[in-house]
Amino acid sequence: MSNKIEFEEAERLIGVLPTLAPRPTATSIRNLEKALFDALEGILSQQSTEYGYKGMAQQAAEYALSTNEPWQDFPFLGNHRAADGMMNVVEQRDADAVFNAQMIVYTSQENVKRAAIGALNKAVPKQYKRTAGIGMANYKTNQSIRDIMAGLRDIYGVPTPDEKTRNEQMFAKGWIQGEPIEELFHRLEDCFIQAIMMKPAFTEEQMIDKAKSAVQHTGLYSTAMLEWNAFEPAQHDWQTFKQHFAEAYDNKIRTGAGTTTDGNYHGMYSAEEQGDDDDDSLASIIQSVNHMQLANNTQAQATADSISALTAETRTLHAALVATQQQLAMFTRGTGTGQGWPQIQQTQPTIPAYIQLVTQGVPAPTQQEYGGGRGRGCRGPRKGRGGGGQHGATQGVVGSPPPIIGIPPSRGSWYT
Repeated sequence: MSNKIEFEEAERLIGVLPTLAPRPTATSIRNLEKALFDALEGILSQQSTEYGYKGMAQQAAEYALSTNEPWQDFPFLGNHRAADGMMNVVEQRDADAVFNAQMIVYTSQENVKRAAIGALNKAVPKQYKRTAGIGMANYKTNQSIRDIMAGLRDIYGVPTPDEKTRNEQMFAKGWIQGEPIEELFHRLEDCFIQAIMMKPAFTEEQMIDKAKSAVQHTGLYSTAMLEWNAFEPAQHDWQTFKQHFAEAYDNKIRTGAGTTTDGNYHGMYSAEEQGDDDDDSLASIIQSVNHMQLANNTQAQATADSISALTAETRTLHAALVATQQQLAMFTRGTGTGQGWPQIQQTQPTIPAYIQLVTQGVPAPTQQEYGGGRGRGCRGPRKGRGGGGQHGATQGVVGSPPPIIGIPPSRGSWYT
């Protein structure tokens, strides 16, 4: 790092911090801390390009959650380099260049610290600033930011029962699908630090166990979980856990697996670590079984849908059959007795008025044996042709109604 950070630049990057007015509380103090840490993390430091100057303000236990390399303030080397008469001109020039570079690092650190102290002076009401335990005064640049924040927590950061309960609930909260896995890590770390101030403190093992349970409940990282369980006990720390499962999460996102598979994490991992000749590994078998189970579930759902459709169609056909039977029954009741063809009603034909009805005194016509009339007939007692006589056919009377209405008798019944 060769570019010096000026005070004005550091002041602009830190900005305005959340105020503790009207009175500091455990929640407001924590919000102030997180805002300051985020601002310092964004300023490159000589020690960490990833976490910046955050370690200068965070407590050692909290900074250790981010990195295994503890923060150390860059020391003051004096206003000038100590002379060494044993050095030649070239060595003197090189030593001066090193000293000047170190002074840039130190000056940048002090400019950032001075800007942070100034922001704290604006955020903390004066009546809540304590120096040496008595009196009120602004914070000084020769004070440690860690000590300032610890003093605020010790005096005003006593949590209420509701704050402790809320912190415990957030610590037990699972991983919400759709959130980046870093959100889970940050939430657990924040609860971990809050518990240090609220007492009793959580242990690192408890935090790892909460994160592990949250990941297991998703059902998406079975292969990564098997690999984590196979790690040596010395590797079961928070930093290794975050790195391992962040890699699994990133692989899932890159493969576009969504929320249905583990993102082919094992395939990518084994390609880097083991090569392509380990197709019979336990992780490969488990992944294959998971894929088969997903396929079976899909087939079972399709079969259930088909059965439901067939059941609905059968019910529809049964309803149509019942309706048809009802219609046939109604038709039968409305057309007769239901036995044979319907009866034909006989009606009396209309007789014109100009025909006089002669019905009284006229005997009903009878059928005679065939013997009279013209034409051949059976012979009578005498030989010869039959004629009109007693054996002739009786003449009908004009105006008499026909004897039979309806269907005429058959030929056999007419000629008797």
